[in-house]
Amino acid sequence: MVSLGACGDSPVGDQDESQPVALNLPATPVISAGGAFTCLLSTAGRIVCWGRVAAAAADSFWRPVQIGDAAGEPFAAVAVGDNACALTTSGRAYCWGGVNNHGQLGTGTRTPAATPTAVAGGLRFVAIAVGAGLTCALTARGQTYCWGRGEGGIFGGERDTPRDRYVPTLIAATDGLQAIEAGSVVCGLARSGVPLCWGEATGSFDPGAWIEPGVCQSRYFIRFEERGCSSPTPVEGSPVLRTITTGGETACGVAADGQAWCWGGGWLGTLGNGTAGSRTHAVKPVRVSRFGDFTSVSAGATHVCGLRATGDIVCWGNNFRGYLGRGTREPGASEPAPISSSRRFVALASGWAHVCAIDVDAAVWCWGQGETGALGRSPQVGDAFAPVEVEGLRAH
Repeated sequence: MVSLGACGDSPVGDQDESQPVALNLPATPVISAGGAFTCLLSTAGRIVCWGRVAAAAADSFWRPVQIGDAAGEPFAAVAVGDNACALTTSGRAYCWGGVNNHGQLGTGTRTPAATPTAVAGGLRFVAIAVGAGLTCALTARGQTYCWGRGEGGIFGGERDTPRDRYVPTLIAATDGLQAIEAGSVVCGLARSGVPLCWGEATGSFDPGAWIEPGVCQSRYFIRFEERGCSSPTPVEGSPVLRTITTGGETACGVAADGQAWCWGGGWLGTLGNGTAGSRTHAVKPVRVSRFGDFTSVSAGATHVCGLRATGDIVCWGNNFRGYLGRGTREPGASEPAPISSSRRFVALASGWAHVCAIDVDAAVWCWGQGETGALGRSPQVGDAFAPVEVEGLRAH
């Protein structure tokens, strides 16, 4: 166990950020997918999860189980990555999960938690995001606090000697963000709709091929040759966005007109513009091909899926374990193509290696890697190359 004192960190904030905020219950169910499990937040503020989450029994971890509430308060938001975190209606943050090796639960230790456990510091948040060993949250003032993995300069100029944080730590120069997302790196949206990102994606399926020369100065990219971006930096040439998502090497967003844009690594076709192969990458966002009516996009480790205004879901990128939902284990795709389903969907979430969605009849469907139980069925069945329904579960 690593104590708070041993880590040397303390929450940074003022009295305003420890006062309760008023968060509404979700108007529609919210689904969130991560590395090894999936969670569903109902309109009544209850959370159900399935997959390798510490709250589930070892012999039936793939079956949906209800997560206990937090001191009697309903939940208003949920986010899943390597672990899960949620916000109550008063803005309190709680995290849980069987992985806490970087302190990403924010409790001041590296001890896993089977049930929602209060994040240290007493700060109140309005949005929360969970990525790869890292959690970030926004206050009502638009300031960002993160905790967990320090690799890649997430907490400042520590590229050579990264240090994990076990409690919420203020990220400089983020006053005024309206949204936050975490994957391998962290991205937020300014109130103007301009994306700002920081951190480096140090691992890659195409090592070194998409590294940009020089240092991070006034523009963001996921990997600069000499010095990466260790503070929130604008994404050069980006249109104004209303949503944003980050995954492994690629980030994407949707503009007000429904057009999707992506930037970062693109070797596996995750840019969605018809390009792929070694050295494929984009410093400036590129327009995703074929469709321009997206309501949201969600990036996994090596794939991206988008929900269209028609209720259709299209995916692009890698298809190694059926991430694209096309019914076969065919090669990946560098442009969006429909999943193998005639259902109409209202919500979508990509995990690292699976995808889940809610249809218009409140049924939940998942596809992709099956061994973790995150598809809501026994891992012995294996991967799902097309959407399979999570039996006995309805999103209300």
